[in-house]
Parts: sequence; C-alpha cells; structure tokens
Amino acid sequence: MPSSITLLIEMTDPLSRATLTTIYADLARRSQGVVLGTRFPFHEKPLISASAHLAAALLRLNMDVSVLARLIAFVRDEMTAEGSWGDAGGPPDVLTTFAAADLLLHVDPSFVPKATLRFFAERQGADGFWRVLGPEAAWLTAGIAHWIADLSLGFGERFRWPVSPEASRDRKTGLPFFAYFDDLSRLYAELPGIACGEVDLAFIDLAGFRDFNNAHGQQLGDAVLAAFAGELGTLSGASAIRDGGDEFLIVGAPARKPLGPDLDTFRHAWPRIFRCRFGEAPQVVAPRILVHRTRAGNLLKARETLGRAIGEVKHSAGRPDAEGILWEWPAERS
Repeated sequence: MPSSITLLIEMTDPLSRATLTTIYADLARRSQGVVLGTRFPFHEKPLISASAHLAAALLRLNMDVSVLARLIAFVRDEMTAEGSWGDAGGPPDVLTTFAAADLLLHVDPSFVPKATLRFFAERQGADGFWRVLGPEAAWLTAGIAHWIADLSLGFGERFRWPVSPEASRDRKTGLPFFAYFDDLSRLYAELPGIACGEVDLAFIDLAGFRDFNNAHGQQLGDAVLAAFAGELGTLSGASAIRDGGDEFLIVGAPARKPLGPDLDTFRHAWPRIFRCRFGEAPQVVAPRILVHRTRAGNLLKARETLGRAIGEVKHSAGRPDAEGILWEWPAERS
C-alpha cells in the first residue's frame, strides 16, 4: 500500500524515522519531487498518496524543505474537479483523497475543501464509516472526522508547525533556538500558497534584564526567562523562539489574525503574572515588543529590520513601566 511510508516512519525510533524519511526524500528528489511506485501495478508511476505521506513526514521532522515544497505542489496540482485524488492515474478513492486533503488543509491556505467534503459525504457508508478495503475503516473514519472538525478552524489555527526536537530546545526556557526560526523562514519562503501571503513577526526584549540579573542573581534571572517564555508559548497560532539572551521572536502562523492585539493583552497581564510568581520585591522586568507585518517569504529580512529597530525604541522610549511597550513597526521600513 502507498501509505506504508507513513506506517514505517511512525513505527520506528526517532533516529530510524529520520533515516527512513531521508531515504524517501532522496528518491523523491531524483524523480522531480514526487514518489514513484516500485512494484506492479504502480511501478515508476507517480503516487499521490505516498507523496502526501512523505510531505507530512518531512514537515513533522522539519527536513528537506525544497523537496517538501515540490511534493505539496504536486499533490495540489493533481486534485480533480470534484476535490478528490486517485493514485497512478486510477479512479479517485477515499484513502488517497484523505492523505492529500489532510496535507493541504494544514499547509496550504489556498486549498478550498468544499468539493472534497462533498466527495467524502457521498462515500460515507450507511453505518457512518469510510472504508476502502475494510481493515482501515476505524482509523480512516477517525481521520476524516478530525479533518472535518478542523474545517471550523481558521488556517492560522490549523497550520501544522514543524516539530522542534527536545535536543534542539533551549534548556533555560524550553523554546527552540534561532535555528528553528531560520528553518521556518525557509519553509515559509518555499511552500506554495504561503510565500506570497503576509505574516506577523514580533521581536521582544526585556528592558533592564541585565540590571535585574546583577541585583538578584542569575538563578532568579533564569527563572524569570523561563516564566516569560512559558507565557509566550501560550499564544495560539504562533511560535515562540529564543533569539538569544533576553531576546525572543514570535512568528505568526500564515493567515493568522494580527499578533499585535494578543501581544498587547499579554504585556498588560505580565506584571500580575510576574508578581504572582516572584513576589512584590523584585522589580518587574518589562517587555519591549515590536510587531511587523511582512511577506511570509521575507522573514529573515524582517527579523534583521526589527533587530536594528529595537535600538531606536530603546533610545526614544527609554525604560518602560512594568507593562512594557508595544510598537507596530510600519511595513514601509522593511
């Protein structure tokens, strides 16, 4: 079955999982970014289901963005007028359609699922299950049910973020390092349907954090960083990243509502959170937040812009009060 790629990847340990995905990605790269069948009747024929499964694995493991982008483009271009897919030129089927539609619903904001929903509705059994061969009925039905539930979410909420492995996270804050931001930048720049859209990027630093460390010690300073990062991690439809020191990045999901209002609410709540955690004695370490809307394919340049702009903010605004400050950095400066 074409879905064996996903089964193999999910059932193995992390190292073997990455190795298997690398092997299949290399094979797809040699065949212009698609997975070809190896046995009759699929020998040397492009397989939509296997390509969709490999794309999902590459996204999850945060690997080989160029191949991932080509796989997604191939799957998107193979959709029929009725919103369905079939492998190797064959008739559309529920398994292949689910693999392709589940991928696109979570990575391509231009995907319109209305026709696919109709396709599923017309093929649901009288008992409520979807099946092709039979043994897959339980997990296939559960998968399609989850897919239908996700239709009620905006794309920013259902977007599938690449996984940041535990070993690639900062031990003090639990957040991914800057390398993850670099990976996201390449992902946003290459994924069809995302690169030309707009996303929000926020750059945050903590005013007076060096003085706080000198006054209260690095152990308490590290605890403050961890608490601040933990609160940033609760923002929905966004990914928090430690840029370095007391500086953080927040990347909004494609098609997410603006980050500014949510971050403004966050900064006003931060003094209460801080005092609840650390008491009244230490001075609240206040966030300086710059938010900037940019093309999704332009994240690296936008980060450079905001990194320089924070110096202007420090000079012109001085030390903020406990609630910090938030500036909407205009697009024309990028």
